[in-house]
Amino acid sequence: MGKAMQYDIVLAYKVKAKLKSPLHIGSAMGDVAEVLVDPISEQPFIQASSLAGTMRSYCRSIYAEGEEYLFGSQLQNDQEANGSRIRLSNGYFVTDNREIQLEYRPRVKIDKASGTVSGDTIAGTDNKAGHKFDILLVGEGQMIEFDCHVFTTRDKAEKMKEVLMHILGAFNSERIQLGGQKRNGCGYMEIKMLNFREFDMLDEKKRTEWYERNDDSDTGVNLASKLKDYSIKTDDQYEIHVKGRTQNELLVKGIAVTAFGKDAPDCVNIQNAEGNYIVPGSSFKGVIRN
Repeated sequence: MGKAMQYDIVLAYKVKAKLKSPLHIGSAMGDVAEVLVDPISEQPFIQASSLAGTMRSYCRSIYAEGEEYLFGSQLQNDQEANGSRIRLSNGYFVTDNREIQLEYRPRVKIDKASGTVSGDTIAGTDNKAGHKFDILLVGEGQMIEFDCHVFTTRDKAEKMKEVLMHILGAFNSERIQLGGQKRNGCGYMEIKMLNFREFDMLDEKKRTEWYERNDDSDTGVNLASKLKDYSIKTDDQYEIHVKGRTQNELLVKGIAVTAFGKDAPDCVNIQNAEGNYIVPGSSFKGVIRN
């Protein structure tokens, strides 16, 4: 007997989003002072596996096993389990011939037992070295693009459209964060463009369009405005907005000053990728924790 067709509908989405906060994507070498860079384009990017893992985790937090169909079933006795139906591309930053804005953030490693800066004994001595280090982030405001394709059957297509819109809407309502340093407010983004096309594989014309499609084409329907209907914040999510002003001088030290001479400062305030002076989320978190 022949094997039943596993899909006859392809749902194609092109996503373009703007970072609402810095993004930390560690390098393949595990160095916190670097970001993951594509070896060909030499530009920072987010791996497809990271996007898929984050989206799958959120999806399974709002849907029961077997209800969403999108990421496949983990149930051993599921007779209809066919694995994941979704395929994602890497997320690449759109620069418009400009350099991608990056920024450094100084960090320290805290010893949990003492609540102070952690330190290790230098081999062969009684001296200790503190754990201060810098991390490199992709700056707020950068644009990122990635593709998403769903291979499904016509009886499940509408359900999968709904599920995916809920997932993408969760980015806009800050239910999903990407990368590292999430507890310091990193990894939020807002979808600005969501180009959608649907291909019926049983229709010769649509099948040809799928084969000859141009991924850079704007052909399709922009569903970005519809995401607000799926960007609903739940009862367990709330925000506190604080606005204040300094009563005296404030110094949040950035990385070492590169200038030399008698007029050069000993240290400078930390700045983001756009050159604005900031207080990092990690500073607020540290004060509140203490």
